[in-house]
Amino acid sequence: MQVFSPFQTRKLQLSCEGKEKAEFTRFYYVTVRKRVRVHRDGRTHWETRHVREERSERMKKKVTQMDFKVDLMDMAAYDYVIQPGNYTAGFSFTLPKALSSTMDWKSSAIRNRPEVEVKHAIKIKLLGGAQEAKSKTTITVRQLPMAIDPSHMGKHLEAPITKCCCFSQGKLQMDAHFMGAFYDKTERAVCHAKVMNEACQADIQKIEIQLKHVV
Repeated sequence: MQVFSPFQTRKLQLSCEGKEKAEFTRFYYVTVRKRVRVHRDGRTHWETRHVREERSERMKKKVTQMDFKVDLMDMAAYDYVIQPGNYTAGFSFTLPKALSSTMDWKSSAIRNRPEVEVKHAIKIKLLGGAQEAKSKTTITVRQLPMAIDPSHMGKHLEAPITKCCCFSQGKLQMDAHFMGAFYDKTERAVCHAKVMNEACQADIQKIEIQLKHVV
């Protein structure tokens, strides 16, 4: 923090906040009664009918995940006046375990126009004087990847082989094992597969392995 002229203040305060915001447009139908003009038998009639109308509303949800304040410096020893100069205050704190990662996403290509924002910020304030000075900066939060059980990276498959729906041709066994638990979007996923065909009497020509992407 840089101070250019003497500034009267009572204390230096640190505050940290984390907020989540999500919104989208909800479309729904309602049944209403309307008077409509109908031409019948060469005459015009007014009739009351039930018709469906589309309506919409903007759904919004806000959640405050983190909101705390702590005093960094009491200015009583300095007669409640901070002198010109550059000031640095060290601090550290533990983030909540359930804190969501930073996110800012929206789409105008979808009719519902969804928007999601997860934002965290740190504020420094000088409080108690004739004027209050403050500075704010955003922080980026990334959750550590969850621990993956090594047994989940491999799979043993055993399937019976039939011919013409009901004639047994034995069974086929296969072991598949991935070389990593996480893959980036530009990284090549590698899977090692071992096929045991000793107990199968059918002539296996082709085996397909499918990789499913789950978000």
